[in-house]
Amino acid sequence: MLLLAKGDGVTRKDVHNARVAWMQSKVDGHESMIPFSDLPAETQNEESPFVLAIRSVARRLDRNL
Repeated sequence: MLLLAKGDGVTRKDVHNARVAWMQSKVDGHESMIPFSDLPAETQNEESPFVLAIRSVARRLDRNL
């Protein structure tokens, strides 16, 4: 969904928010289910590989259009 909604503009905060939205339907609480800005920098950085993957696919799709 983030690929379609945000494409190359996706951020770590976007990934975090999407994960929290999904987790709310699966888990009754988790230490990371807080606003992105309240997470430690190390935890915020854990979203980086997902951002890079989404951006990579978005760029590939743009080149193929």
